[in-house]
Amino acid sequence: MTATPVGKIHFYSFTVKESDLDTFQHMNNAVYLRIFEEARWDWINLGGFGLAEIQKRQMGPMLLEVNLRFRGELKARDEVVIESKVVNVRRQLHKCVQEMKFKKNGEVACRGELTFGFVNLQTKELMAPPTEWLKALGWSN
Repeated sequence: MTATPVGKIHFYSFTVKESDLDTFQHMNNAVYLRIFEEARWDWINLGGFGLAEIQKRQMGPMLLEVNLRFRGELKARDEVVIESKVVNVRRQLHKCVQEMKFKKNGEVACRGELTFGFVNLQTKELMAPPTEWLKALGWSN
């Protein structure tokens, strides 16, 4: 997917910890998902639509599909930055791309392509997101 972002890019940094490693001494595949999620929570919290707002409104994002492509080996103490951007917004579904890059050279270690919907938390039905949610993502028409 090489779509143009429709919103601003969010940056999130972290350092790979020894507890993130698997028996091969590189970052465990499940940790990639956890770190990508941390970056998304940071993104929406900074945008003003964090967990408190989701609980108050009883509506929020739900991840529907994830595709990860591993391109580089992350090891203990590697410094990484995640770039997150929305590449497509439809009535109820959004597509997001997250790239985990080495800070030292900008090479992509992992690319995630995600589809998520905005749901009513009581009925679990997809719905159109409120304007405040789109603003939290930095989305612009």
